[in-house]
Amino acid sequence: RSWGGGEAKSVLQLINIANPLRMSGGLGAIVTARLSISYRDRGHEQSKAFVVYNDRLVKSETDSTYYWCDDRFISAAFAQKP
Repeated sequence: RSWGGGEAKSVLQLINIANPLRMSGGLGAIVTARLSISYRDRGHEQSKAFVVYNDRLVKSETDSTYYWCDDRFISAAFAQKP
């Protein structure tokens, strides 16, 4: 699914980016989705990829940083477009 503008902002606000978690070792959880975010920063196209665990925990694919999500995140991010 792809979204932009206000819709993207409202979905991304459901990820608690202000309070990252650092964890080492394995995570006893199920991968429920993958998320890729593309954006422009100072005129350059950037992208970040994440794995979603148990619909509530998002992990950066480039390091061991995790973010909790609001319980509405998975339905908002992956709902079918009308």
